[in-house]
Amino acid sequence: GYPISAQVVLREVVGPLLDSWGYTGFDCGRTDAVLTADLSSNVGFDEFVLLSVARKGDVYYAAQQSRGAGVQTATLKSNAYLRIPAPLEGYSAGESVSVCLTQPLEYADRSLLVIGMTDPALGALSELLREKGVILHIYNSGNMGGVIALKKDICHCAPLHALGPDGDYNTAAVKRYLPEARVHLIAAAGIEYGFAMRRSMNAEETIKSLAAGDILFASQPKDSESELILRRLLAEKGLCGKDAESDTLKRSDIIFAGEMAAAVSVVNCRSECCFVPCSIAKSCGLEFAGIAKARYEIAIRDSEVSDKRIQTLIDVISSDAYKECLNGMGGYDAAIAGEKRIIE
Repeated sequence: GYPISAQVVLREVVGPLLDSWGYTGFDCGRTDAVLTADLSSNVGFDEFVLLSVARKGDVYYAAQQSRGAGVQTATLKSNAYLRIPAPLEGYSAGESVSVCLTQPLEYADRSLLVIGMTDPALGALSELLREKGVILHIYNSGNMGGVIALKKDICHCAPLHALGPDGDYNTAAVKRYLPEARVHLIAAAGIEYGFAMRRSMNAEETIKSLAAGDILFASQPKDSESELILRRLLAEKGLCGKDAESDTLKRSDIIFAGEMAAAVSVVNCRSECCFVPCSIAKSCGLEFAGIAKARYEIAIRDSEVSDKRIQTLIDVISSDAYKECLNGMGGYDAAIAGEKRIIE
């Protein structure tokens, strides 16, 4: 069967059988952890959910990894799992549960729970932090999910690039949901956004062709970050109403759920152009014409800044090694990495 299904069978069936024969394996033990989100399950089946557990203060928090028998990367990213018994429909966010560790508890003590908008830049940051003894556990919840997690104080930090009404990044979202909190924003990178196509065209030519209806554009949800950035650009050029609800683009009938899905639609000739970060375009082998930059920042509560793990995170973001990684990946402005500002 699927790899994760096979692992569950080995752990839950074969392991106890070997134990009964005297072949005892390594047991990492259990710990109590507070769930950061609801965990639902179908009644009638035992379900084993992979988790990322990290210590925050004196409390351990657990965020679920991607679910499904075929999601192999979830095994690599997790350090614990939770069994949901067949009679239960799941557990609620904020509930304390007993989880089985797949790594020693020391790893959870060295971990940072990161909830928010993910980006390949976090992968480079994670590799450098691991060399310093700090482990990043990243949960993709989008900008809004990251701000809410920060508000609930259930994560160490939240990566964001939320475009505000005034064109500034992250400030409006933090002020709206954490009006009384003192929040540090550490710039992780400037993410280059632009048009991805199968043929090479500069950004201005692309906009003209889109406005004339000569190119079929791959639409994304209106509240997605790519659409918000694009509509602001179109409004500046008079191609989109102030309400950002209408534009002159020839759009696809299908709304593609996410930047990768939109880029794949271009690869598969279901559309001719999409608006995505440079990293997405490169991963799909598409031509890219950059036209905007999003400020990608790590939001940290003031109470967390003194944590040694957070200090290591800030130091690595400001390091030359991290900036070299960003420059090598392409599609990023590494010059702003490490810039700090405080919202209060």
